Amino acid sequence: MKLGPKVRNELTFIEALNAGANYWKHQEEWELNSVITRNLEGLPKQARNTIKTIAILTPWADYTCSNLLSELVDKNDCRLAKLLPPLKDWRNDLDRKYG
Repeated sequence: MKLGPKVRNELTFIEALNAGANYWKHQEEWELNSVITRNLEGLPKQARNTIKTIAILTPWADYTCSNLLSELVDKNDCRLAKLLPPLKDWRNDLDRKYG
């Protein structure tokens, strides 16, 4: 997770993308009241870590995944396909390091 392009300070693109994917996948499993009220402490540890990672780039708010996408790609061309080039860079770093 620490390989590939960085998006802010030490946060890598893949860490941010992984947090967004976890958020998308697991949000409905989390304590609904905590999600609605944005009570970070009411969430399980993994959920808190996911949201803390996302919050480095964008607030935990309505449209969290869309907001994260707009932080990871060009705001004027906010298509999912724009995630592929940095994802390929990450894969190439993995190949260089472990291949």
